[in-house]
Amino acid sequence: MPITEVVFYQEADGHSPVVEWLEELSSKDATAYAKCVAVIQRLEADGHALRRPTADLLRDGIYELRVRKGHVNYRILYFFHGRNVAILAHGITKEAEVPKVEIDRALRRKKAFEADPEQHTYRESSTMTKHPKTSSATKILDRITGKRPEIRQAIEEHKLNSQIAEMILAARERASLTQTQLAKMVGTTQSAISRLEDADYEGHSLTMLQKVAEALDQRVEVRFVAVKSGSPRRRPTSRRTAAAK
Repeated sequence: MPITEVVFYQEADGHSPVVEWLEELSSKDATAYAKCVAVIQRLEADGHALRRPTADLLRDGIYELRVRKGHVNYRILYFFHGRNVAILAHGITKEAEVPKVEIDRALRRKKAFEADPEQHTYRESSTMTKHPKTSSATKILDRITGKRPEIRQAIEEHKLNSQIAEMILAARERASLTQTQLAKMVGTTQSAISRLEDADYEGHSLTMLQKVAEALDQRVEVRFVAVKSGSPRRRPTSRRTAAAK
């Protein structure tokens, strides 16, 4: 699948609600910010294929990126323009369902973007002045993140956790099993399976992943992947993926 172009929505006066929200979150709660960046990067990589627990359809073409830290839920509302462009409308902090007023706001922004994509695409100058302005959400987030290796490490860790959660959830649903049924096959509890399908769960063990994979007629693959240039090297982790037999 081609990579999805992710951009920030811009109001007519030139400010971007999402950029401002993320900048504030970056200064107030670095962990929550890192998780938000991770799911945005997942959207760039997976586009329309991104599913729960990382993303979900709300209504009328408005989707949400889903992040939780403790009891606080962070949501970034977005929509697609064409096949491979995703526009981040705005971010919110919530405790329950996304309020109707927030979905309506995203719908208004979707309508405005469709009428004039150029005016409503946020751009900013590159840190290297020889480069033109960029609309890439990833590049803009790189500027906000700055030289903070602990945040970059947290981003990579949350991407991995969310990928594992999505794979387990998708495999269970393909097998037409409930969490309770899978738990019985694995020899654990429904709450344990629920935790494994939670993108914010950080306690994965290879033994449990192998048990789940076997119950779902899958196998677990563990690979060491070369570190990309500029990626944090502190506390390196192995990359875990589940694949069909």
